[in-house]
Amino acid sequence: MSTIKAMPRPPDIIVVGAGIVGCAVACELARRGAAVQIVDERTVGMGATQASAGILAPHIEITSPAAFLDLAVRSLNLFDDFIARTQADSGISVPYRRTGTLHVATSDEGMRELRSAAARLEAQHVIPGLLDDAQMVLAEEPCLSPDVVGGLVVPSHGFVAAGDLTSTIAVKTRDET
Repeated sequence: MSTIKAMPRPPDIIVVGAGIVGCAVACELARRGAAVQIVDERTVGMGATQASAGILAPHIEITSPAAFLDLAVRSLNLFDDFIARTQADSGISVPYRRTGTLHVATSDEGMRELRSAAARLEAQHVIPGLLDDAQMVLAEEPCLSPDVVGGLVVPSHGFVAAGDLTSTIAVKTRDET
């Protein structure tokens, strides 16, 4: 006795790239009813997604063109809801934290650059923490070099387990297609 299997619906859309962006786009298209196929010669979440190490820190790009910085910051502002929705829809927990970043200076010139970055961040309505001396920086991170003279904390920055998030989205996309 042979079993007849239904052929899967041919894709309406083919997404090239199984990184975080490709998988997120494919997932949203599938959620909206499109039959989506993701194509990539690499394993899901490799390439640029893996290289990013899950760092969510757009404000380090403060000297980038305004349009790029605006896009990166708006994306970070959407991330909390994106993670919550992904976890709720999939039932899978994805490691994600807003731990902040610490940028350090080891010279007066480096400290001038951090002060300038802090002013640019404040103009973008980001409240950084300027640490004006070595003791303040070493209180944040005691294992730093004694050469440190100051630092800048950007509390809105964070990290996500990018591979876990991408795999979760890829599975969710498969389930919806």
